[in-house]
Amino acid sequence: ARANPSNFSAIASFGGQRELLFKPYNGAGEDVCITVKNGSRCIFGCGVNATWLHGIEPSPGAQDRISRACWGMSLRLPE
Repeated sequence: ARANPSNFSAIASFGGQRELLFKPYNGAGEDVCITVKNGSRCIFGCGVNATWLHGIEPSPGAQDRISRACWGMSLRLPE
């Protein structure tokens, strides 16, 4: 089955604090790290997905965390 097209990603995180790490796909440039606290939401366009690897690494000893991610299509976002 073919995936539906999307132009944004949305993430909500609940529970223990973590670091959301972005690394450039091509290895050029610096990593970007954002602290994600309980109740944080993050929305980014398809350009971020095309340019950056991103994820939250496990944090030994930290509080449990639940996150939800979704992808969608918005007609209001620029190409």
